[in-house]
Amino acid sequence: MAKTQENSSPQTEQKVSNTSTTQNDKKMYRFRVSFISKGAGIDYNILEKYNTFIKEYETRTKTKVTFSEARWGREGEIDYCFDFANLDTKIAEDFIQKSKEVLRESDRINIGENTNCRGVIKEQE
Repeated sequence: MAKTQENSSPQTEQKVSNTSTTQNDKKMYRFRVSFISKGAGIDYNILEKYNTFIKEYETRTKTKVTFSEARWGREGEIDYCFDFANLDTKIAEDFIQKSKEVLRESDRINIGENTNCRGVIKEQE
């Protein structure tokens, strides 16, 4: 079952491979999904399933769900951070609820609301 968290650390600016990124972003995000490891890597099956869910949700609702990726661990750990700046509040809340339903089957997921990302953030294009 997914856990909920609401903490993170401060951020500094960084340039990586000619891509503008930030580390330990102070920006607050409405919703964060952390794909975590317990010593054996992340749950790649749930990552793939969640990526498919996002694409299908976009198609079904005719909206673009943008998010930032923040890689932070040695075993593939990654955060997906959503600010929903481009979405109506009702659609954002629906997306969060349905995300939790998809993600609840893995014990290598942490969910945060109204929190920040950790690691190096790369905006999705």
